Amino acid sequence: MQDRKLQGTLAYVGLTIFGIIWVITSILGLAKVDLGTTGLLIVNLFRSIAVLLIVLVVAFVGWEVASEKATLWKVFYIIVAALSIVGAVLGIVAVF
Repeated sequence: MQDRKLQGTLAYVGLTIFGIIWVITSILGLAKVDLGTTGLLIVNLFRSIAVLLIVLVVAFVGWEVASEKATLWKVFYIIVAALSIVGAVLGIVAVF
């Protein structure tokens, strides 16, 4: 069995960030507080980082299944995983 400490840490941090951001924005939304440009930038940055961490965890776990498949499926998985990771990184870049 593979050591999943890194995967667990990435999942924990990603979900924690995402949960905290969701709670804060929900409470502020109910209170009708305007975050302003800087506040939205910070929220979107943390949200994008959380998505990147979760995509990385899914890519790691998915590789365990894909590595047992034929070469064509491995190549397909690598392409799809790379596009997903690049998309998550571009989400962080788009914040700025």
